[in-house]
Amino acid sequence: MGTVRKSFTFIELVVTIGIVAFIVPAIFGVSYVIFRQQIILNSMMEVKRQGDNIAQAVKTSLSTNARKIIGADLNNDVDICPVITTPTPTFFPKLYVEDSVGNNYSLGLETNPEPTPNRIASLGASLTYLTNQDVSISNFAFSCYKSTLGGASVVTTKYTVSKNGQSLDYRLKVRLNTY
Repeated sequence: MGTVRKSFTFIELVVTIGIVAFIVPAIFGVSYVIFRQQIILNSMMEVKRQGDNIAQAVKTSLSTNARKIIGADLNNDVDICPVITTPTPTFFPKLYVEDSVGNNYSLGLETNPEPTPNRIASLGASLTYLTNQDVSISNFAFSCYKSTLGGASVVTTKYTVSKNGQSLDYRLKVRLNTY
């Protein structure tokens, strides 16, 4: 009769440990790459979401509420958008707007010292942020023009939204309604 084996031989244990020693680093390496790609994907999704929110807020604010673009001195008698038939935009960092009922508000970039990210703020009767602190905004600027005297102003906005090294550039045009 044969003897019954109740344990592993030394060579079986060495082979098993060797195989595990090769497989475990490969699994951790693949897991790390997947985890890192998920962080990049989440950052890109947040950048896109915040950038689209800014675009929608600026577009809605200007197309439905704004009557004219005014100067930094808040003189409501002067519309600062020039009449240009072939626009060559000159960008400025802050936009001052008179709304349909004669109230003034502004849109601009609130610059903060590191590590606090830059955010877009709307200042009227109260301060409203168009972004949260998850993303940082840069290169935020406005330009405006009119194609005819007495016509509606067209506002061009550009900005860059970034987070964790991922960034998207945005540029949009909005025509103001005339009241």
